[in-house]
Amino acid sequence: MNNRSKGTLYEEKTCVYIQEQGMELVTKNYSCKCGELDIIAKDQDSLVFIEVKYRSSMAYGHPSYAIDYRKQRKITQSAVWYTKEVRWIDRPVRFDVALWTGNQLEYHKGAFNYHG
Repeated sequence: MNNRSKGTLYEEKTCVYIQEQGMELVTKNYSCKCGELDIIAKDQDSLVFIEVKYRSSMAYGHPSYAIDYRKQRKITQSAVWYTKEVRWIDRPVRFDVALWTGNQLEYHKGAFNYHG
């Protein structure tokens, strides 16, 4: 299985997880000129942007290492683009991460804040 296929598989697993937690899936793989957002969901009154990272093992480090400041900034800029597009103005947003190591999920709500 190639990396894109693995990414899609773990994004799907994350979608199942968040729906089990009561979140509503809005869209997957949203792209704009700023970048791509893996998953966008609603959790009560918040719009949630979810970054999914997968590692088959810890051999190359924890999956969270791939979500550095630059990646966070790219995600938040893409989120701003999306919120303007759908007119989600002055309403709550949240940035979550789904970190998969093998089949183990670590899900972090509010993992990082807006980086303008």
